[in-house]
Amino acid sequence: MYIVRSRDGKEHKATVQQVTASDLKTIMKSKRFGFVWVNERYATVYQLLLIENGGTLGLMAIKDRKEDHAIEIELLESAAENVGEEKAFANVAGCLIASACRLAFINGYNGFVCLVPKTALIKHYISIYGMQYTGMYLYTEGQNSLALIRSYTERFYPL
Repeated sequence: MYIVRSRDGKEHKATVQQVTASDLKTIMKSKRFGFVWVNERYATVYQLLLIENGGTLGLMAIKDRKEDHAIEIELLESAAENVGEEKAFANVAGCLIASACRLAFINGYNGFVCLVPKTALIKHYISIYGMQYTGMYLYTEGQNSLALIRSYTERFYPL
């Protein structure tokens, strides 16, 4: 998986790992994230890490909805320095979403991933990630999920 440093377009290897209790304490002390991630006790929290220095670039809380054959992204956030026009790294959210898609294939859900979006982000998720909107959920599945995996993760972790 890779992320792109915005100022020069250089690619950097990254990985997604499950967050430990120790990681969470460090993350919350950093003040780089706006959400209170310790509240996500009913979800599994993952972090996107820059391999060269282990820095957390983004976080994602997911729930395995086995009964619906889906992975639900309950919360997704880029670190403060990776948001907006002057962001340090691009592709943070894309890498996390693609990782959720990958897990949805591994679990036998045909890549089905859903999330309840903030209203302001609906058009962004549709145009950038090719998601579909049901009126309540945004979702990706099948070929679109495969395309996301190829775009954001396959370079370093082939299917």
